[in-house]
Amino acid sequence: MINLNHFNIKKLNTKGYTYRRREKNPRYPINVWNVYEATMNGESRTNNQAEIWHGHLKESVRINKPPFYIIAKELQKQHANSTVLRNQLITGVEFKKKKVHADKDARVLNVVRNFNIVTVLDFLKNVNTAASAE
Repeated sequence: MINLNHFNIKKLNTKGYTYRRREKNPRYPINVWNVYEATMNGESRTNNQAEIWHGHLKESVRINKPPFYIIAKELQKQHANSTVLRNQLITGVEFKKKKVHADKDARVLNVVRNFNIVTVLDFLKNVNTAASAE
């Protein structure tokens, strides 16, 4: 595993920034950063689902600083939708990925399967190419 050091940046004066090197523990353990196992198991590699949910909530409210009752009403709708989705998952309803996402996942999985065959730099380049290809 790659050893990573974390640094803190301190502002010492108003004319510019002075950087002070200091090792710092990461907020989340490094082992949860690794998406190798998630990729091999066909699980999500990002938190895009949470960002999509926040985007939908923001779009449904459409006010910069909404009153509490509007937020509460939208959260109730989201809760109802989540309950329906949960019940569908429990009863075995299968959801298909969009073809674009399924193809991208297949390309990334193919690259990850060949992890031990290529150098780390080539692996990173291949993952980038596989993930960004249309």
